[in-house]
Amino acid sequence: MKKYLSTSLIIILSITLTYGQQLKPNSVVRANQITYNVQEVTAHGIPYDYLSVVNKNNIYHGRIPKNRNPDMSFPFTDKSKLLKAFTQTFSTERIKQLLPERRIDITFYVSPQGKVLDVSFLVNKNTLLTATELEALENAIKATVSFKIQLQDTKEHDFFDVGYPVIYERLLKGTI
Repeated sequence: MKKYLSTSLIIILSITLTYGQQLKPNSVVRANQITYNVQEVTAHGIPYDYLSVVNKNNIYHGRIPKNRNPDMSFPFTDKSKLLKAFTQTFSTERIKQLLPERRIDITFYVSPQGKVLDVSFLVNKNTLLTATELEALENAIKATVSFKIQLQDTKEHDFFDVGYPVIYERLLKGTI
């Protein structure tokens, strides 16, 4: 009987913790160290099927970089590091579970020197992702991913925002 009660308690606790970290529209969700603001994405008051997930301490989200030029593009210093950030965060089985969601969009907030300062995510409204998984991914990205900034005078720029979609099917193939 004790074994049954212990097992039941563990199952209930894990379900509660997982449910508590689900990303719900217009909510605040706490992972281990990071708290995320989760907002339903709308355009002209019409909801889309996406959620914006942003670290509450992200000071770049919603700001426009100085001297933004939409024609600027910035390659990764080493694209394999983004792949590594995903593979150390998600198992192959977990990526397979995420396939119906198709992708996750990431906005990288990058310093003029190419360092990732912060990130924000755009995910499917009914995502299976948890706040803990996004926290692990965010930490892995900040620790390893960087960009090649090849501007002559970066003094005119405070940061850059670089959007990048990551397709789950490509992750399974080992590409980004």
